[in-house]
Amino acid sequence: MKYLLSLFTALVLSCSAYSQVTLTGTVHCQVDSLVGSVTGGIIPTSAGIVADDNWSTVFPLGFTFNFYGTPNTQCIIGSNGAIGFDLSYALAYNTWPINNTLLGSTAAAPDMVNCICGPWCDVLISAGGSMQYSMQGTAPNRNFAMTWCGTHMFGCTTEWLTTQIILYESSNLAEVHIGHRTICTTGWNGSHAIVGVKNAAGTDAVTPAGRDYPSIWATTNEGWRFTPSGSTYTVSSIPYAPIPYAASAVYWYDSTSGAYLGTAIIGVAPTVPTTYKAAVLGCSDTTFAYLHIDPPGVVGGGSVPHIDTYSYMDPSVCGVCNGSITLYGVNPHQVDSVFYSFNHTRYFFIDSAGIDSTITIHNLCEGLYDTVYVKVGTCPSNIEDPITLVGPHLFVTGQSYTNPTMCGKNDGTITLRGLFPSQPCTVSYTKQDTTLSTDTIGSFSGVTLGDSTITVTGLRRGIYRNIVATIGLCSAPADTADLINPPPFPASFTYDTVLHCDGDEVIVTNTSTPRGTYSTFYFDFGDNTIDSSGSIPLSHIYNDAPSYQGVYNIQLRYNMYDDHTCNTFDTLKNLTYDHHISAFFVQDHNAVCIGNAITFMGSSNSLNMPNYTWNFGDGSSVLLSNPNPGTPDGDTVSYTYTLPSQNDMPFTTKLTVTDSIGCKISWTDTSQVVFVDIHTTTHDTSVCLRDPMLLIALPTVTPSEVPFTLSWTPTDNITPTNDIQSMVSFMSIGDFTYTVSLTTNDLGCEASDAETIHSYPPVTLTGVTTSPQTISYGGQVYLNASGATRYTWVPTNGTLSDPNINDPIATPTDSTSTYIVFGMNNFGCRDSATVVINLDYSSIMDGMPTGFTPNGDGKNDKFKVTPLKYQKLVDFRVYNRWGQEVFHTANPADGWDGNFQGVPQDLGVYSYVIIVAYPEGGNKTYKGTVTLLR
Repeated sequence: MKYLLSLFTALVLSCSAYSQVTLTGTVHCQVDSLVGSVTGGIIPTSAGIVADDNWSTVFPLGFTFNFYGTPNTQCIIGSNGAIGFDLSYALAYNTWPINNTLLGSTAAAPDMVNCICGPWCDVLISAGGSMQYSMQGTAPNRNFAMTWCGTHMFGCTTEWLTTQIILYESSNLAEVHIGHRTICTTGWNGSHAIVGVKNAAGTDAVTPAGRDYPSIWATTNEGWRFTPSGSTYTVSSIPYAPIPYAASAVYWYDSTSGAYLGTAIIGVAPTVPTTYKAAVLGCSDTTFAYLHIDPPGVVGGGSVPHIDTYSYMDPSVCGVCNGSITLYGVNPHQVDSVFYSFNHTRYFFIDSAGIDSTITIHNLCEGLYDTVYVKVGTCPSNIEDPITLVGPHLFVTGQSYTNPTMCGKNDGTITLRGLFPSQPCTVSYTKQDTTLSTDTIGSFSGVTLGDSTITVTGLRRGIYRNIVATIGLCSAPADTADLINPPPFPASFTYDTVLHCDGDEVIVTNTSTPRGTYSTFYFDFGDNTIDSSGSIPLSHIYNDAPSYQGVYNIQLRYNMYDDHTCNTFDTLKNLTYDHHISAFFVQDHNAVCIGNAITFMGSSNSLNMPNYTWNFGDGSSVLLSNPNPGTPDGDTVSYTYTLPSQNDMPFTTKLTVTDSIGCKISWTDTSQVVFVDIHTTTHDTSVCLRDPMLLIALPTVTPSEVPFTLSWTPTDNITPTNDIQSMVSFMSIGDFTYTVSLTTNDLGCEASDAETIHSYPPVTLTGVTTSPQTISYGGQVYLNASGATRYTWVPTNGTLSDPNINDPIATPTDSTSTYIVFGMNNFGCRDSATVVINLDYSSIMDGMPTGFTPNGDGKNDKFKVTPLKYQKLVDFRVYNRWGQEVFHTANPADGWDGNFQGVPQDLGVYSYVIIVAYPEGGNKTYKGTVTLLR
């Protein structure tokens, strides 16, 4: 038999790709139909980029894509192989120079941040190829794909790049699939290319090994996956798997011979097991999926089945499903679906006939079986006649019972006879409680003995009615049984009492000898307390501290499950207990400055020789005795705190009174101890004369809410700014000392500190280079400053000959460069100045020839652009005197040979236009004339 074969095989093998080819093989008894189609493929849209080194307009992603933790719904496409999320660069310049790693290129390539490079390299889209984007799939599993298909390289237009970047919804994965990338060392950037991701701040970048600057590499059919990981990404190698085009057809081939079979849907009838290959076209590649088909008549194959005859066996016991039906004549070792109906309900199972060509349907119950047949694939056999299975019946021929052995015990039994031996049996019954007149439903399960009996155990007293034995689907009723209890047992216990300070303790011991089975027993102590823990001995405290007196009854009671006739109790009474003790004090101050004493005056009392323990909350304590028991005397003490209150919280003083029996009682009160301290941020500091200095005091007051006052002395040259700061100005050179004092407003606690200041002469820079000034592009300028002993120039970016002298040489490369000099004297006083240098780019025209002689003598035969040092040639055009263009190139190595469309041009003056790009960004246009001589 063959089942419906359904295989969904992604032509792109990446686990994240959603485009896939669907293959199915359907058996119709002897013939298979193979079906193939592409789902989720690309429907491309042009990115609209036609100029070199440009970012596109803004495109919607179609879903939210989180990049470095930031949600994005739009993006821009870079012509040089990148997807960006900084939309401010839309339609702007896409940087082409690569002279540093992806992480280190932020300054030279400010647009190459917040982007995915796949790879970033110098593409010349005008030389050929296409840039197309698409969005496919359904939420929440959509993806956005950008494909550079056969795009040619700048300077090596015969070489090309095919690559695809895929962004995935929900998982936020990014994948790069590079189909073709070659090395072009003669092209711009020396064939440098970078694969990776970079965050918006330019502080994090992740690249695969060997795919960052300065590596020079080439590859085909390579894949990389970037997975979010906290605040960065991880990168892993994956199979090359770009998403194919949705318009691609599916083509079928024999995988062994390679023979072409057809497209979309084809019919096959293999005579041996055969594997078929499906192919679909993507950008510059073809990918495959496979489907295996078995022929009819082999193991796992199929053919039309037939049942010759059948036999059956009835169930051996009433209600037991051990009957069977055997079918004869089916094909050996062939997988079959067996169908039948039991009492008009349909059933089926899958089996394989043995060498004897039989299949047996097991575990059948008594009843009608019809519509019996087998099926191989979609091919059914003939249907057999209805079959009826019957079995024996069940009876209870006799019963007996035993009563519980003790009052409340559940060891009574009921025995039923005449059942089927050695069979699982369930006995159900209704029990009536003879005391409470209530009915409960019960059941018992077990296996009948070889003598055809079953005994229901664990029964208590009561009348058992509606007794029924059930085996399988068969049931048989039995007679009523009346079980009775023997008399109950007496309960008894002993007890002891122990006096405590906080209550009277009684200890009880259960001395009962119970007969039967009980659920619980408990003690009722007469004060609304019941204990059913069953502990022996059991302790209970009558607690009304510090004084207690009373008479209580104690009861012991057993619960014999639901049989209340077995409960019993005993009684205990007359418990008396009385103690008296008290503790109290007042204090003469609730708050003091640290170092001042507080007096604590007590008025505690006890009849039994008390001692007084004082704990002052700071780890100190004292023990006193009362010479006159029964009177408030001998418990007064004075104490001086030497530490401030912790965490602004007051100290807690605790008085504990302990009598001769060991009884204790305590009294507490709080005392606030105020601590003050103050110091300045520095005690010996220096300033330059022309700089005022801020004096800062750091006060400490515990607790923090205590109000206080600060003052500075002397007041010369001081201007207060707030409660803890003052500004001091100096008119001369020398040493000055100031003192700050702190006083609390209520208790008058005091503290002070002093600050000494050394005033030094200042420094002033002179002779600083004139600013701003302009020099030629690539030129130098001497910088100068004087008036200090040590100098430092910034920035230290390699354009200065020595940043630590007063007169370095500057060679700026930016159109506007700002240099700052810092001068310092021996006392550390400093001054600074700024010099601005502008670059004149017009010097590029200084080297342009004014004429050339294309006479073939090997000298001055072509008119070329002056050799460029930093710039990139964007466009070079030559026009005759009528404005007709006679020459055009973007390659700095090319020049005009004086011909136009193969015809030598007349002697005379020709005009030209040159456009060059600078590394810092932007283009500049230069115009001029040249004379053609022969």
